[in-house]
Formats: sequence, structure tokens, C-alpha cells
Amino acid sequence: MISSTPALQDCLQHARTHGAVAIDTEFVWDETYYPGLGLVQLGISPDAAWLIDAPALADPAPVGALLADPGIIKVLHDARQDLCILKDWSGGAPRTIFDTRLAAGFCGYSSQLSLQALLREVLGVELEKSETRTNWLRRPLSARQIAYALDDVRHMLELRDRLLALAGEAGTLAWLKEEMQGLDDPALYQARPPAETWARVKDAGRLNAQGLAVLCELAALREETAREHNLPRTWVMADALLVTMAERPPLAAADLLAIRGLNDRQRSRLGEGLIAACRCALEKPRQQWPRLESRHLDEAAKKQTDVALAWLKDRGAALKVDPALFGSRAEVGALISTLAAGKPESALPLLRGWRFEAAGRDLLAHFSLRGSAGFHNQ
Repeated sequence: MISSTPALQDCLQHARTHGAVAIDTEFVWDETYYPGLGLVQLGISPDAAWLIDAPALADPAPVGALLADPGIIKVLHDARQDLCILKDWSGGAPRTIFDTRLAAGFCGYSSQLSLQALLREVLGVELEKSETRTNWLRRPLSARQIAYALDDVRHMLELRDRLLALAGEAGTLAWLKEEMQGLDDPALYQARPPAETWARVKDAGRLNAQGLAVLCELAALREETAREHNLPRTWVMADALLVTMAERPPLAAADLLAIRGLNDRQRSRLGEGLIAACRCALEKPRQQWPRLESRHLDEAAKKQTDVALAWLKDRGAALKVDPALFGSRAEVGALISTLAAGKPESALPLLRGWRFEAAGRDLLAHFSLRGSAGFHNQ
């Protein structure tokens, strides 16, 4: 295993000479806010793969430089999570990424296949998956753990080559490349600001406007606390507790005692902050309160969305493109809603880039807008 700077530099030189490198990570993420990175795997062939001992490495900056090098192709499967972890660890902003999971969706396969399933389908390679529950921070690693970790990168470059060939045969190569270019966007790897975490709180949709304003401040406090103490956010406070307090904001210490589910430790450590957050929310002008965009569709819009999704499924089958790549049900429903209102939003995936070329343009032609009635099947 690589744990010294000279050994790391030697490994990275192999990757640079080759022009492409497969990357994977192994981490532990059970009792912390931030994942505990145990290993970084690099590979350029079945016979040339390396393990980087992340906790033992004094300076991960050279890995960051590799990530940020636009001249080196980085091949990963389901890349975004691994790249977020690697960026935070190494400081390198990811560039020139090839995601084999996404690429499969341009070759007649599902874009949701695991690496194990994709390697089996495309290359006939069977991976051993016996160490998925292992503790990658414990040392020494067993021979079985090491073999498992290395297997995840041994065949990735061959897999990329084969997927590119299949996309070329299917006529989807240009679309695949455009999708990969989108992975250079730095925003994909930025942590969500604490002030925006309220929208992911379960049952936030049941709150009124004032309740959402309070929830925004409470969720931000929870996020900041979780980061500061490196704890899972739900260990700091459960979603249900945040919603309860948003419905009836505690504005004094006595109010905290009446909140079911708030324990003595939380009152002691977070009580003042909770009160301050609630007061801050209620003092803000109404125009600054957050809004939860409704994804509710009426029955007519639901039927229109179903028709559009069926059309996209047929188009995807004809093009050998996984229809899931065109957009989620929520995104297609949003397109239906904005068109029905006569205000199509260019930010919607189907109205931009390769998606518009492959399906969006014809979808609009197939479904014509008639005043406020929305889409009608022609």
C-alpha cells in the first residue's frame, strides 16, 4: 500500500504516462458527518493497480493535482460521491471525468447498473463482492480486502473503451461526451450551504410559510452543529423534531420544556441556539421567507406526464439511450406544468443540450400546446 510521497509520485507518474486512470474509494460513513476515507484505488490495467493508504498519507495534494489535470482522464463508476470525497480530501477540483454508470445509459444498458453488474454484462468479468461491509479504516487490511479493493479498478479502462465503442455503434457517442463534460462543473462537488438544507427535511411540505422560515434557520443550525462535531445530522436532531419546533417555535427557555422529543442534552447544548434561530426567522421580512416549490400535479397533468414518459421510454429504446437519462418523473412533470402555463423554463433538462436534440425537440412537436390546456396527444 502507498503511504509515502515518493511512492505516491511514482504511482501517479504511471497514470500520467498512460493518459487515463481508474479511480475508486473505500470509506466508512456510519457515525460521522464526514466520510472516513480509508483507501483510494488507482488502476490502469488488470496488472497495474495501486492502493493509497489515505489515513497514513501526509500530503494528498498530488492526488488533487491529478484530479484537476484536464489532460488525464479519470474513470469512475457512479462518480459524484467519490469525487466529492476526493475533492475534500485532496483539494483538487475534478476535471475530465468518465462515469461508466452514466456511459452505460448511452449503450443500451440501464444507467443504474452497479459496477459488478455492468462488468458482467459488458466484459463478462465477475467481481467478488464479499467485503462490502468491511471497516476500511482498520489496519492491517487482509489479503481478501486488498484483492477486493483492487478489483474495483483493474478493468475500468477496458470497460470505458468498450462503452465508447458501443456508443459509437449506437450513434450516441456525441451525447455521451457532452454528458461527461457536464461532470467538470465545480458546483457538483460543493457542499450544500447550511441555509439550503431545510428543503430536504422530511415533511417540510406540511408547514406554512412562517413554519418554513423557522425550519430554514433550525436546519441550518443543525447542519452547522453536525459539521462542527462531525456527527450525522440526525444524531444532532431528527427531522421530525425540527418540523415540530417549526410548527410551534420555542421563543424562551420555558418553551423548550414543552417540546416532546427534545432531550435534556439537546436543551443544554442547543437551547439558546434554537431560541435565537426561531427569533431570527420570525424577525425576517416575509419576502425573505423561503418557499417550497410545489411538485403536486393535478389529475390532468399526471396523465399528461404519464403519456410523455411513455413516449420518452419508446424514444430511448429506439436510440439505445436509457430513458432515465432524459429526466426524472418530477422533471418531466415540471416541464408539463411550465408548458401548460405558457412559461417553459430553459433550465429544464429536456430543453437543453443533447437531451433536447435526442428527445426534447420531438417531444414538443409530438405534444402541442393549446392555450392553458397544456399538452394534448396529437
